[in-house]
Amino acid sequence: MAKNAGFTSLACGALLVALVLAACGTSTGTSLAVTPSTSVASLSTGELPLPTPPFVNTPPDICAGVGISALLHGDAHDPALTWVEDTTTHTRRDVVWPVGYRARFAPRLEVLDASGTVVLQEGDLITGVCGITADGRFYLTPPFR
Repeated sequence: MAKNAGFTSLACGALLVALVLAACGTSTGTSLAVTPSTSVASLSTGELPLPTPPFVNTPPDICAGVGISALLHGDAHDPALTWVEDTTTHTRRDVVWPVGYRARFAPRLEVLDASGTVVLQEGDLITGVCGITADGRFYLTPPFR
């Protein structure tokens, strides 16, 4: 009977861990990895998925916005693809985007939303961000100006 009780406790513990992990993955959409969320199948030729924040899978319902004054830049050969440059200090800040956003370089940067509409272009002024990720990137959400 002692062998059976140990096995039952182990099985219950494993089940509890599995349930907790499953709940963590679905309760808030939290993900530890920062991966582009745009399906490869939904990308048109020449489009690249933009990184999304690790803490959200959908844009927040309310975004108070933090004021900035920065110009949008991008390069298809840069690992970040897009970033903003402060208009006063000329410092670069990498950015993350809402789910489904993508970049196209034709030849200059165009940022497309999840529906495929161009919403920003190289050199556009960005005047607000929705937040900052733990690693210091700005989270950009519309309206950008």
